[in-house]
Amino acid sequence: LMTYVQQLSQWVAYFGEVSDSCSPPITDCPSALSYFALYHGAAFKMLDAAGYQSAWTAGGCWNQIQNQLGYWIQLDSVTHQSTASAGQTITVKTLLRNLGWSRMFSPRHLVASACMTASPYTCYSGTSPADMRRLPPQATNSLDMDTSVSIPVGAAPGTYEIRLSLPDIWPSTQ
Repeated sequence: LMTYVQQLSQWVAYFGEVSDSCSPPITDCPSALSYFALYHGAAFKMLDAAGYQSAWTAGGCWNQIQNQLGYWIQLDSVTHQSTASAGQTITVKTLLRNLGWSRMFSPRHLVASACMTASPYTCYSGTSPADMRRLPPQATNSLDMDTSVSIPVGAAPGTYEIRLSLPDIWPSTQ
């Protein structure tokens, strides 16, 4: 059953629980880090009767555990052309990777926006077709993505900045 859960947790959320009855016990840092990495830990419930958090703190891995649970998207680079005219489309190239132990669980797409830095503060956005759920967890390499942003014919001249976001599909958590 454990092998099955390890394989399944590559694609679905695994919420672990540790307690006195864990076998083998995972109070030492190497065991804990291995456990969460193996099961793609998204979150966990800790019954600290055996002092797990205290042991992980003393062992020096408590912050790492907190920082790798779930997904943690890292932007490695972003490049784009430095000038554009109204009516053109620019390509925003990004390199992203997921450093967390698990995948994203709801559909998300990278949104690149070209936003004016002065009034009227208008933004023009494009959405990447790539589904961020495909970013593998614990990645050592970046995923290259291109997002097209169309600047409409009537766009005001001025200085624009590029903004990136990964909004959730639910308006309440975007």
